[in-house]
Amino acid sequence: MTRLPAAALALLAAAIASAGVHAPGWFARGSSLLLYDSSGAIAVELPLSSGGPNGRSVIGGAAPNGRFAWTLERGASRGLRFYGSDGKPLWSLAQAAAPDSGPAVAFSNDGETLLLALRSRRGWTAQVRGYLGNVLYSIGPVPQLESIALTGNGRYATARWRAPGRGATHTFVDLALKLRRDIPSDELTLGRASVDADGRVVSGGKVVFRFSGLPAEPDSGPKS
Repeated sequence: MTRLPAAALALLAAAIASAGVHAPGWFARGSSLLLYDSSGAIAVELPLSSGGPNGRSVIGGAAPNGRFAWTLERGASRGLRFYGSDGKPLWSLAQAAAPDSGPAVAFSNDGETLLLALRSRRGWTAQVRGYLGNVLYSIGPVPQLESIALTGNGRYATARWRAPGRGATHTFVDLALKLRRDIPSDELTLGRASVDADGRVVSGGKVVFRFSGLPAEPDSGPKS
């Protein structure tokens, strides 16, 4: 069976929605994650919550094309569950946690690559996984993880992290070539930067690094 590109799926979903029929797949709606079937009916509903007993809360989200969804429980117990297009969990992860800001899970446009955060006694780790749960790359452990990001093509990952008494560091990774570049925030405009789908690291509207230029070196392990 031929699989439509992510952009085509997004256009199809918009066309179906404009016709008054909900597209199939996972969507975040208010305080729930909803899985719609091919008829537009709700097949699965996963409730989200905040401010529960003992600080318990459940956050969640869906891949841009609706193929996958996730929930993350926080509080006395915690853990991430990753759901497939049939509404059943594909895998779970007890050490998953939410970074200080931004999304807890970042997806590629096709949903097949994701970036998430783990927390253990050793610190924080930003980890790239495939949709079946296989580990593709890890950044860390680091003392404090501030945010994570993944480009829509799933090739470039970003983790912004900080060590006690030091400024933040942006770690950028080319996942295809396993190349890594660490840039201290004091070298960036307002201490911020992002990488685009072509591997250009931009800060304050200026390109400060290009993976295609290869000043980066093959990764030799965690640097924190």
